[in-house]
Amino acid sequence: MVGARAIDVGYFNVKHTHGRSGGADGMLQVASFPSVAPVLKSGTARKAEDEQQPQGCVVPVNGVSYFVGPGAPQRGSGLESRIVAEDYAASDKYLALLRGALWRIADGANAGTELVVRRLALGLPLTTYFEANELLAQRAAGEHLIGPEGNQRRVVVEKVRVVVQPQGAIINFGFLNGGKPLQGLTMVIDPGGGTLDWYLSEGTVPYWERSGAYPKAMLACAYAVADRINPRWRNQAAIIDRIDQAIREQKPSFAVQGEHYPMAEYRRAVDQILDEAIDQMLTMVGSVDDVDQILFTGGGAGVLSSHLYKRLPKVKKISRIDADPVFSNVRGFHVVAEHDLAASKSW
Repeated sequence: MVGARAIDVGYFNVKHTHGRSGGADGMLQVASFPSVAPVLKSGTARKAEDEQQPQGCVVPVNGVSYFVGPGAPQRGSGLESRIVAEDYAASDKYLALLRGALWRIADGANAGTELVVRRLALGLPLTTYFEANELLAQRAAGEHLIGPEGNQRRVVVEKVRVVVQPQGAIINFGFLNGGKPLQGLTMVIDPGGGTLDWYLSEGTVPYWERSGAYPKAMLACAYAVADRINPRWRNQAAIIDRIDQAIREQKPSFAVQGEHYPMAEYRRAVDQILDEAIDQMLTMVGSVDDVDQILFTGGGAGVLSSHLYKRLPKVKKISRIDADPVFSNVRGFHVVAEHDLAASKSW
C-alpha cells in the first residue's frame, strides 16, 4: 500500500510521482514516459530469446491490448499520431496511459501482484475540466488489472481528486516556499503539448471567468513546421518529438534522415501559432495591468514567455519561469493528494 500519488497524462508525456525519499519532508521522486500507446495486434508483446525488451507493460482496455511505458515507441508502427481532442480524458488511449503510469508506480513501490493507492491526484486542462473531471475521477478510482492475461497486476485506487492543471504549479510553488501562497493576483501560463492553459488566482481564490485554455500549444507548433516540410510527419511521433525539442530548446536546426532543417525558415509558422494562442488568452483575461506576478510553467514555458515579452515587454519584470516546468504540475497534484490523505486521517 502507498499513500499519495499523482499522474499527469499529457499529449507529449505522462508524468507520475513515486513518493518522497527520506520521509514526509523529503524530495519528491518523479518520472515520465512518452504519451504513445501502440496497439498490439497479437494482444501480447512479442519477443525473441535473449533479446533486450523495451521498457513497458501490456495494458488491456475494452478488449484491446496497448503497450505503454518508456519503450512504447519501439513497439509501435512508427505512425502513431498525437491528436488533441476534447474527449481525450474519456478515450481508451488515455485510460491505457493512466494504467501504464499505475504500473510504473507499482514498480517504484516494489509491489508484487497487488498495490493499493490511498489517494491519487490527476489533472485536466481548463478546456475540459468542468465537463470531464467527475467522469475521470470515476474511471480512475477502483480496480485496474494491468498486464497480459495470466500475468496481471491488480492496482486499486481508493480515492481520486482531479485538479485544474495550472493550479498544480501554484500549489507546488507554495509548497516549496514553506506553504506560503503567492501574494496578490497571480497568473499561471502553462503551454503544454495540447493546450495553452492560463489560471488566475488571488491567494487560493481562483478567478474562473478570466481563466481558460486554448487547444493549440507546442504540439500545434511542431505540426505547423511539419506541414511545411512533409505533412506525413504529423503521424510520426519520433519526428514530431525532434521538431518539438528544436522549438522548445531554440535549437538552430533538427535532422531527419541526415538532412538538417534550419529552424529560422519555419520561425514564422511557429510564431503564428503562438500569436493565435496568446490572442485567445488575452481576449479572455482582458487587461493584465492588475496582475502582480506571472508564473510560466509547462514544457513550452521558455518559448512562450520569450514571445509574450516581445508583445508585452512590461510583464517581463513581474514574470518568472518555473524551476521545473515539466514536472511542476504533477508535483502540485501530489501535494493535493498528500493533503487529502492527511485530512482523512484527522477524522
